[in-house]
Amino acid sequence: MNKKVITLFCNIIILTSCFNTLYSQERIKVQIDTNKVYIGGRIALSFRIPARCEVINPKEIKTDTLELLSISNNIIEEKGKKFAQFRAIFTSFMEGTHYIPQLIITDLDTSTGKETKYITDSIAFSVINFPVDTTKIETKDIKPIIKESFNIREILPIIWITLAVLAVIIGLFLLIRYFKKGHKPNIRQYIAPIKSEPADVKALKALDYLRQKHLPEQGQKKQYYSEMTDILRNFLMEAFGIYALEMTSSEIIFTLQQQISQINGEENLARLRYILSYADLVKFAKFNTDTNIDEKSIEMSRTFIVKASEINNDLKDRKEETENV
Repeated sequence: MNKKVITLFCNIIILTSCFNTLYSQERIKVQIDTNKVYIGGRIALSFRIPARCEVINPKEIKTDTLELLSISNNIIEEKGKKFAQFRAIFTSFMEGTHYIPQLIITDLDTSTGKETKYITDSIAFSVINFPVDTTKIETKDIKPIIKESFNIREILPIIWITLAVLAVIIGLFLLIRYFKKGHKPNIRQYIAPIKSEPADVKALKALDYLRQKHLPEQGQKKQYYSEMTDILRNFLMEAFGIYALEMTSSEIIFTLQQQISQINGEENLARLRYILSYADLVKFAKFNTDTNIDEKSIEMSRTFIVKASEINNDLKDRKEETENV
């Protein structure tokens, strides 16, 4: 039992000595060039350690009130011994007492792996504000904004450049116009007047073309009735002067009835009422018509146009007879 205790005690001593050998720490003193600086001033901290092998600089120093500006490490030789001379520059913009924290510097022996760590002491210094003599402060009124006088010479270059650009543009335009006129022969061409088709002929041709497209067979009944009513509305505008494209179906019927009520046109109005009612159902109520209604609608459209043209001609004849009397 005593042998085991003695062996354990010896092992602890050996491990402790090895740890101290590998990771020994030494505390060193530091110096600062002054212990009091103004706000934004610089304070230099210096110290040195024995440089046996490779000296590792301290890691980044982080504080809330200090700012590390620079740190340098120079190897010097004194009385046959090497030393690492460190110099760190700090500054602060906060008034009060500040402490430079401890710095840890490592001296590493690359051959044996032994590290010797040196720890500096924390040291304090004061940051003071610049003295202000309040008795000599002179308060002055705020001066108004000075209006700068206008000088036409300042904008003369812009005016001349603008005029020059306009002159170039006008000159190019006149030059191009001159050459175009010079190369074209001055020949008067006879343009025959365009004979416009009567409103009923144009509408009947449009209905024939609509029938040839076979839109109901393709399931495009809404398109079919939209084109059909557009043909009728254009016919009413050209034949009777009714702006039917901007009217509802009921407004068209009412307006047309006011113009042709003097003669027997009620039967023809019934045809138009039939066409427009089914067209509104298909376009707005998604009503599905059968083939008979589709064919009947286009036939009644043709009949309406023919009868309406006859009525329109009768109205013109009566108007001429009245004027001749």
